[in-house]
Amino acid sequence: MEKENLIAFWMAHGFLLSKGNFELEDVGNEVWNELYLRSFFQEIEVKSGKTYFKMHDLIHDLATSLFSASTSSSSIRQIYVKKHIDMISIGFVEVVSSYSPSLLKRFVSLRVLNLSNLELKQLPSSIGDIVHLRYLDLSGNKIRSLPKRLCKLQNLQTLDLHNCYSLSCLPKKKSKLDSLRNLLLDGCPLTSMPPRIELLTCLKSLGCFVIGKRKGYQLGELKNLNLYGSISITHLERVKKDMDAKEANLSAKANLRSLSMSWDFDGPHRYKSEVLEALKPHPNLKYLDIIGFGGIHLPDWINHSVLEKVVSIKIEGCTYCSDLPPFGELPCLESLAIYKGSTEVEYIEEDDVHYRRRRFPSLRKLLIWDFPNMKGLLKKEGEEQFPVLEEMTIYWCPMFVFPTLSSVKNLKFMGARQMQQVSTPYLILALLLPSALAITMKLHSHKRRSKALQISNT
Repeated sequence: MEKENLIAFWMAHGFLLSKGNFELEDVGNEVWNELYLRSFFQEIEVKSGKTYFKMHDLIHDLATSLFSASTSSSSIRQIYVKKHIDMISIGFVEVVSSYSPSLLKRFVSLRVLNLSNLELKQLPSSIGDIVHLRYLDLSGNKIRSLPKRLCKLQNLQTLDLHNCYSLSCLPKKKSKLDSLRNLLLDGCPLTSMPPRIELLTCLKSLGCFVIGKRKGYQLGELKNLNLYGSISITHLERVKKDMDAKEANLSAKANLRSLSMSWDFDGPHRYKSEVLEALKPHPNLKYLDIIGFGGIHLPDWINHSVLEKVVSIKIEGCTYCSDLPPFGELPCLESLAIYKGSTEVEYIEEDDVHYRRRRFPSLRKLLIWDFPNMKGLLKKEGEEQFPVLEEMTIYWCPMFVFPTLSSVKNLKFMGARQMQQVSTPYLILALLLPSALAITMKLHSHKRRSKALQISNT
């Protein structure tokens, strides 16, 4: 289960109380941490900034036993609709095997409704009659649009629409959802946002923001929102001035952990580096993606003072950037992936000044894909560079010559003109290193077919 979802459930049922100046999300996080320390949760895993966990079996059995097996529909607070499951009722939670619009009329006290992955193509307008509803999960459905009466749910706190691949727009009067805190839109092919998102002053999670061309649809709508978690900002090619970019106020969003910024690959390449420079995030950021940027320089804020806590960076399709920023000075960077770069880039770091310093101190995973003239990692090697690198993937970099890095245990290589570029140091290492070393090499042929050679030593 996802930690943020559980906290949203707690809020929906009114289990969390305000505590001074703390947001309810912060209170929920404290409660979750306390339960974790008391072994209520186990198998904790963090992926892309999100925390996943399982409830201990004994705790699950205890919680189930505390509720009566029978209850009236008027006291049901939470409904899950799941396919091929018999109806189950435990306390104030009910699981049903099918969904119909009439189902909603039976439960007047409903707080949480989960209709995810049911292949629904539309939602009845009667959804607006469930006045106490606070959590609505419609993720994974085939819905094309939402009924206008959805905006009558003034107590709604969470609206989960992620992976609704047919949903192209949202109701324009969504600003009436005064209590909305989480609007999850990951994976939705939205063409525009509803106007005046800034009026949703309680909003804390916004999966994505599609920049529009008119006032009320632009980056300034994010200015006063205290966003948590992750956000993907798309169609940045529509931002023409750095002052417009500064309106997003990203540098003040201390609770934002993951940020993705993308430009339309097919759009005109007239992007100014100043726009991206003005989108400097807060130093608490941990995950950063920059996709399709058409400027000639990546921002100066990619340095150790601004991105001091970043653990993962992905740069994709920035084909006009003639050089790369100093990734090696980022103290916490564990994963670096760069795709489809400029023909002018020959090394990840070109500056000779840094070669005596400790570079990439925390990097464990490196992926370089489609840099035609990339010759190597660093222009001048030093003794304390890539000290903990374990996995390296190099695809379609025909000029690349591998350094000898004893820490690497997994090497994937495709698109070499000559096998000798990789075979000499690493075939020897495969025989000599006591630790496991796996090497996968794919040799590029003229017809773009490949054959693979894998060597492992355990």
